[in-house]
Amino acid sequence: VGIFIVVKFPEYYGSSFTLDEISLAQEMIILFLFNIVLIFVDDIVVGVIGGMNRLVLTNSIRLAKVILRYLLILVLIPTVQSTIVIFKINIALTLLFFFVELVLGRSYLKYIKKKDTIDFSYVKKIFTYSSYIVIGGIINQINSSADNIIIGAKMGSYYVSIYSFALSLFAAYEHLATSISKNLLPVVTNIYENNRKNLDSFIVRIGRMQFMLLGGVLFGFIIIGKKFINCWLGNEFKDVYLLSLILLVPITLELCVNTCITILRAANKLGVRTIVLSLTAAINIMVTTWGVGKFGY
Repeated sequence: VGIFIVVKFPEYYGSSFTLDEISLAQEMIILFLFNIVLIFVDDIVVGVIGGMNRLVLTNSIRLAKVILRYLLILVLIPTVQSTIVIFKINIALTLLFFFVELVLGRSYLKYIKKKDTIDFSYVKKIFTYSSYIVIGGIINQINSSADNIIIGAKMGSYYVSIYSFALSLFAAYEHLATSISKNLLPVVTNIYENNRKNLDSFIVRIGRMQFMLLGGVLFGFIIIGKKFINCWLGNEFKDVYLLSLILLVPITLELCVNTCITILRAANKLGVRTIVLSLTAAINIMVTTWGVGKFGY
């Protein structure tokens, strides 16, 4: 899919992008795709560490990666003055921390062991489970980036930048909610295996915590969001406020119960969710293509 996008990019965006913009976009997409492949591999190691309830270690690694990323960007961007350097920083940091996690796994946690025999039934289960995770991740990426691609093809790069800022606020809001639920897989798995009757009360407790957190953020954004956007981006990007609200308000309730996704993972029942995600992604692309052409973003 990524190679198809790179090859067909000039054909679809030739009317709204300059030659330099097309060349830059193709290079960015290639680096982005390479980084995604690295992240998929890195997530396996991080998942094993998290499965051992070493959440402090995994979160410390993530925090160190974020801090180092922003420090490098602050140092290199004024010197290099190119957005490509951000993608290269991401790739370098992903590789660096992947090897750090491998070293920790072998020397400290002792979770990486060699086996002389392979249990193919176990490998089949892992492959099936991983396939659903990977497909779900790809569909989520398509869902999150389809709007930008369609807006860029039909309206131009200026409108893409406006929508991208709204999408970045949406991503931060979503990450705030999932930062709680994504760390609960070992706990949920233990409850699912030993005492499933407590799952309902567990979902309610976590949902209340997430609602208080997200509700406070959303209320604050509604009150001071316009001033924040104006201070951050300027008055020419005032549409970002309304677009952000359209994205944030409907997703709030869904994010409050996303612990259920963790339960589906613990129960190894992601097949139906993957089908639903595929259908919603297809509907989203069709509706967005029609809506952007008729009404704009």
